[in-house]
Amino acid sequence: DAITYTMILVFQKTKKDNYKFVTSELNETSNALINLKKNEYLVSSTTLTEEPWDLSNSKTLKILQKMQENSVTLDKFILKRIFYGIKTGRNNIFVIDKKLRDELVKDHKSEEVIKKVVTGTEVKRYNIDFDDKYILFLPWDYDLEFSPKIKEYLWVLTRYGSENVPFLSLPKIIYPRITNNSNFCLDESGEIFITDNNFYISSSSKSLLAILNSKLIFYYLMQKCP
Repeated sequence: DAITYTMILVFQKTKKDNYKFVTSELNETSNALINLKKNEYLVSSTTLTEEPWDLSNSKTLKILQKMQENSVTLDKFILKRIFYGIKTGRNNIFVIDKKLRDELVKDHKSEEVIKKVVTGTEVKRYNIDFDDKYILFLPWDYDLEFSPKIKEYLWVLTRYGSENVPFLSLPKIIYPRITNNSNFCLDESGEIFITDNNFYISSSSKSLLAILNSKLIFYYLMQKCP
């Protein structure tokens, strides 16, 4: 089920200011040399630094440089409050469906530690497609005697011992770990919890949300992110 991307790098020594770079997907019917010649473009040799190389063509590189000039990076803008979701240790135990949730909340104490949750695919652009999933969100110092219903249900207990817990219940911008688009959405109420298939930015800024979902930022992410 794994996907492996293979890259072959061929270098030729030169003293020129620019060098040729080519990317090509070959198949049985294609002529490799024609394909390579057709897809080649010039890249400035100034990009070969100690930093990760940017092999974009000159047009793309100019756009990226223009975006970065006089810009504030996201980590500084939101004071580095970017976090991954909850690592339960056993999702099939702690992430439950509505039927089980309704059974557990018959003990009204249980409602305090059962939260709405999204696990990945429900996070869309500007929207959460809630799938009636819930999470047993048990604090590090949770007392198993607190709720008889939960005690009866649990047979594995791994707790989310994270100092980021206070931010989970605040408004936040959520985005999936794996995505083919800018799928950022705002949880204004702070009631949506997330598993580790998602990340969240502790911010309620709608303007930031719009920027993150823009075509320009997606263009940037496509050039910079795996």
